[in-house]
Amino acid sequence: MKHTATALLILAALLAGAPRALAQEQKQVNVSVKIIEFQTTKNTETGLSAYFKQRNEPRPYGRISSGNGAVTAADLTFPAPVGSGLTVFLDNLSSSYGDFEVVLQALVDQNRAFILSQPKVMVPVGEATPTLIKTSQEVPYENTVVVGASAVQTTAFRPTGVSLSVSALQVVDDDGDPMTTEDIYYQLKLTAEIAEEGQRITVALDSSSPTSATKNSTAISVPEFVSRSVDTTVWVRNGQVLIMGGLYRNSATNNTATLPWLTQGEDILSNAVSRVVPFAQNAAVPITAGLGNTSRADGRRELVFLVKADLWRKSFTVADDFGFTEEEEEADKVPARPRTPADVITGVLENITDISQGVTVGIGGAAPGETLSGSLGGAK
Repeated sequence: MKHTATALLILAALLAGAPRALAQEQKQVNVSVKIIEFQTTKNTETGLSAYFKQRNEPRPYGRISSGNGAVTAADLTFPAPVGSGLTVFLDNLSSSYGDFEVVLQALVDQNRAFILSQPKVMVPVGEATPTLIKTSQEVPYENTVVVGASAVQTTAFRPTGVSLSVSALQVVDDDGDPMTTEDIYYQLKLTAEIAEEGQRITVALDSSSPTSATKNSTAISVPEFVSRSVDTTVWVRNGQVLIMGGLYRNSATNNTATLPWLTQGEDILSNAVSRVVPFAQNAAVPITAGLGNTSRADGRRELVFLVKADLWRKSFTVADDFGFTEEEEEADKVPARPRTPADVITGVLENITDISQGVTVGIGGAAPGETLSGSLGGAK
């Protein structure tokens, strides 16, 4: 019975330490984050080309008039749009002065793209150090360092990309029942940031030593870094998806190809109209828009975070060798009653007895009908 007593002591120690281990176990939250970046661009191009030629008709008495110095032909052509669009060609148009042709071109282009990233991390509840999810790229740029009386060019690096910091401050269960998850709420602290490289700007001129009668200078330019961030603390229900957006950046570019001095004249006319007419600020006179080639490009980049949190649960599954697994029940049978700790201990003792009896039979050659206590020298 020595082996049986030892097994009972080990089992009692395990059962006594299980509630304490469960009580000291730290709660953890599974946080799934989906990072979506929408890139939207819209390009619009319009153009106008025209050709005019004066009509020369014979007079009744046979002489042809040349127009007496008037314009006999005119051609108005602007650069065509870079892409294929809508083209309207008007031919054989006549008037009392001559024939003319008109070509109208228009192009509208819209493009949408998104970049998807879906990390998943486990965040301890109440941990002082937050969990960081980061996708970055080091951007090199020239940095000027003054050493003594001279400036030295060095290469520096600046991280760019998307980063998200998550901390689970606390978990609240309204009814106190861990089996029901609909009323579990998590307090999360989220810090999201996106940093990207912008345009390069000139900050200084690096003058070299003069040679003969010339003096060379090199422009020192550094990139502009644009950062967008949000820092918030929110309550999220178990399984609920939290959406954070609004981190966007807009860009607009206008290009105009028209007659010389037409743009300046339009600006002067717009300023005059704004001064004369009340409440007419930045009045636009659409002369260059209708005469010439105009292109406009609008871009927008928006970052959206989708955050979902649920409580991590430990799987209470024990190996089959110790007899702790529950047997699968058929669907047509009545489910058995839940197993109590007494049933578990009884099953363990029976398995230990069977194992010890098998070992004794293999070593001492006990008779098939002899019991474990009889083979060990106990009372029969």
